[in-house]
Amino acid sequence: MKSLASCRINENLFAHRTCSPIRGNRFFLFILLFILLGYFPASGAETIQPENFKQLSHLYTYNDEAPYISGNLVVWGAKPVIMGIARHIMLYDLATGREIQITNNNFENASPAVDGESKLVVYKSARNGLYGIYLCEYNPADGSCPEVKISEDANYKYWIEIDANRIVWVESSPAFPYRKIYACDYDFAGRCPKQLVAEGDSVSRPNLEGNLLLWEDRTNYDGGILTEHLFLHDFVTSNNYDLDKGDNEVNNMPALDGNKIFWAKQKYNTALQRWERVLVHCEYAPQGTPNVCAMQEVDTTMGKTTLFAPSSPSMSGKRIVYRDDLRNDPGQSYSNNADIYHYNLETGEILRVTTEPASQHMPMVSGNRVVWREVNVNNTLLVRLYEFKMPNNPPILASIGNKTADDGTLLQFQVSGTDTDNDSLSFTHPLAQDLPPGAGFNTTLNQAGRLEGTFNWTPTASQAGDHFVLFEVSDGKLYSSEMVTMRVAKRLYCGDGILNGTEQCDGTAGLGAHQACSSTCTLINLPYCGDGMVNGGEQCDGTTGVGNHQQCSSGCTLINLPYCGDGVKNGTEQCDGSAGVGLHQECSQSCTLVNLPYCGDGIVNNNEQCDGSAGINNGQTCSSLCTFVEAGIAVCHRPLGNPENAHTIKISADALKAHLGHGDTVGACVEENLEKNKAEDNYIKAKDNYEKAKVEHSNALQNQKQEGFGKIMNAYQAKLLKEEYSYREIRDRLANALRGQGQSKVNYSKTMNEYKARLAKEDWNYRQRREQLSRAMQVQKNECSQKAMNEYRVKMVKEEEIYRKARNEYYKVTQTKKK
Repeated sequence: MKSLASCRINENLFAHRTCSPIRGNRFFLFILLFILLGYFPASGAETIQPENFKQLSHLYTYNDEAPYISGNLVVWGAKPVIMGIARHIMLYDLATGREIQITNNNFENASPAVDGESKLVVYKSARNGLYGIYLCEYNPADGSCPEVKISEDANYKYWIEIDANRIVWVESSPAFPYRKIYACDYDFAGRCPKQLVAEGDSVSRPNLEGNLLLWEDRTNYDGGILTEHLFLHDFVTSNNYDLDKGDNEVNNMPALDGNKIFWAKQKYNTALQRWERVLVHCEYAPQGTPNVCAMQEVDTTMGKTTLFAPSSPSMSGKRIVYRDDLRNDPGQSYSNNADIYHYNLETGEILRVTTEPASQHMPMVSGNRVVWREVNVNNTLLVRLYEFKMPNNPPILASIGNKTADDGTLLQFQVSGTDTDNDSLSFTHPLAQDLPPGAGFNTTLNQAGRLEGTFNWTPTASQAGDHFVLFEVSDGKLYSSEMVTMRVAKRLYCGDGILNGTEQCDGTAGLGAHQACSSTCTLINLPYCGDGMVNGGEQCDGTTGVGNHQQCSSGCTLINLPYCGDGVKNGTEQCDGSAGVGLHQECSQSCTLVNLPYCGDGIVNNNEQCDGSAGINNGQTCSSLCTFVEAGIAVCHRPLGNPENAHTIKISADALKAHLGHGDTVGACVEENLEKNKAEDNYIKAKDNYEKAKVEHSNALQNQKQEGFGKIMNAYQAKLLKEEYSYREIRDRLANALRGQGQSKVNYSKTMNEYKARLAKEDWNYRQRREQLSRAMQVQKNECSQKAMNEYRVKMVKEEEIYRKARNEYYKVTQTKKK
């Protein structure tokens, strides 16, 4: 083997590993990196408390193997009291308080080891004349541990070790004179190919820690004294080292923890003239230097000279536990009252853990827990445990410091607490009601001895100022806290209701009539009556949408203007259509009266022979029908053979004699005059009635139109004013509500949006109702006008029919007499 000149720390080799305990009956140091960083605080003297003892074995009362502990798992070999029945592997889960029988067969199962992190249990088993290494992966959820065979042959197996997924064991066989050490790395898929690590005369007590393997080997006898040496294998370099070469004293019971090596050394005390066993340690470095291992002794004498022999040491962190069977009965070579002792590396204090009359053996420590095998007064073997309850230390809250933030900007920071006792922690503050409105605090990590949380808050402008929040972490008994001041500064931004920078508006600030503010603080021109564009329910706006003879009202509805040609006499018009037209008149296209020629106007027009004195010659007169009346003697002329056609003629005195001789008579024909006069009277009357009916129809039509239109307009205006008042009242009420909300600025943007939405809705409803009323007015106006027109048109047509009938009768009589 290659000698190791010195033994120093190599941090690179061990920094990534956690420490694993070893089996009982050997000295071992179990130090995790977090233990080295202060897992165990130095805090006063410890005392043994009876309530901290616990019996783990219950299924069997005969347990003949040393227990093995790692983390929350303890394993041991157990055999029933009845001899001949197979030995089983037992497991106790300290997290669940459950004792489980791992094996269930009729074979010899022994020497178990366990890794608390990987949950792998490894043991040996003799089956059908062969010896094998078996393992199983423990499942805490259901307590199962399915078995996997790693190696099996005729070689005897013992001294089994495990760390993580690496397994080490010793084999011996009559076929070879040496013992061999094998190792394998389990792949969690049923495969673990073994490799030879070393061989020696009497290899025993291997200790595995990460990439290092430590064991003892008896090399020779010196003057009758058994000499044992310590050897180490580095899996990284594949080198083996003799750690105590040149030292002929007995060095055995080795333990490996990180890069620290511990063992028991047999030496002679010349002062007391006796052999004593002491505990020593050194540190290992892979390369080494030409120097011997600088051994340091651990003093467990307590200042006494009484003979004692500490054995089966085990170590974890600051704790060394061991068995002493001579201290209680000085002078005896062996005692049946061996006890477990505890040595504190930090304080040098020694505690007697067990004081019962029973005898305790093979202790092993992991963290604050110690397990051992106990033989009580009834010769029953039990597995027992003691847990050191450390004085409680308060948790540590990492400094937070005061915070500042702008409104509208996320404030986020982490809060963390730790506990040197590895206690479970919780945030007792802040409570939900202690947080500012809108803030949140959530736990993001909760592990043994560590707690983390995240604070989130986006303050608003109305929350500007100082806010005080208490953060407190507790282990259930003690706590640590910090009051944090959070200062919120008001930030100018679009949406704060204040006109800033390049903003055209902000909320209601900067708004003019018929405008709204966008989410980017720019002005939006809203459609309204008066903007010159026809929108929504508008009929017109300004000149847009306005036709001939129309104008647009202030409510954006069309108003029909009076004009020449609308049939209604308006303004300076003398007439319009038939309106304003009297007898013997008509209306021009410019709505001025035009006097028509007629019989009786004193002017001979068209087919008139005369008119009054116009067109009259000597001896003539003009009739009311504007025809000549001949001068002379009126004679009733009765044509020969047709006397019924008698008619009146004017003749001279010279012709009178001749006419009288033919049956004519002097004077107008009486029948003719009556019929003619009657027809003429009827004609004149009918004509007068017709002209009168036309005038009456025109005047009545004008009055009816004006009266109906005014009535409809009044009703329309009244209703429209009512709607407009309702609209303005709602708008004002919303504006007042907005100003009230604006004082606190809490729901400013929300109120603005509601205001705009309701105002737009009311505006739309107002315009819709206005449009409906306008249409209804037009319909009623048209209906009224049409009704009046129909009534007077019927009356005028009737009068005109009477007039035409009378005129035709008159013309018929006149023409008949002329013939």
